[in-house]
Amino acid sequence: MQTCRRRHDRCAHDQQGQGSTENVAANPDFAVLPAEQFDGTGSGSAPSAETSLLLIRAMIAAAMADGHLDPGEQARIFGQAGELGLSDSDKVVLFDELRHPRSVEAIAADARDPVIAVEVYAASLLAVDETTAAAKTYLNELALRLNLPSQLVEAVHQQASDNTAARSAA
Repeated sequence: MQTCRRRHDRCAHDQQGQGSTENVAANPDFAVLPAEQFDGTGSGSAPSAETSLLLIRAMIAAAMADGHLDPGEQARIFGQAGELGLSDSDKVVLFDELRHPRSVEAIAADARDPVIAVEVYAASLLAVDETTAAAKTYLNELALRLNLPSQLVEAVHQQASDNTAARSAA
């Protein structure tokens, strides 16, 4: 089994929203995470209803970071919500979220497990156009609040880029 190993780095953010690396104490939660969890070949088990709802909430919060939801963001969120098989009551909750998205602090606080934290970050990344200033700022803040190591964040971005390229080629 391949693993993503954490080095003793984490993303620290300067005033321009650019990440820099600073040495910090090791976070054992990220010492070894299974690569299969992030490459689309995972165990095949579906996320719990609570986790599914959190991932969609994270997507909504990220998409709304710039104050509005564009058609592409909306399509990605609704597409993911459809794939997760949310209940009707969960879908109602999500429509409320669109009107009142959660803060980055609340999203990060709900990600109580390191694997869920990475999934929350990945879902947020997939919801937005990461080239915009608002998305970059939001993603930097989310990574910081989730205590994600910079190398793990970079790996998530690379995997998202690879998946996008593969879908475009298909």
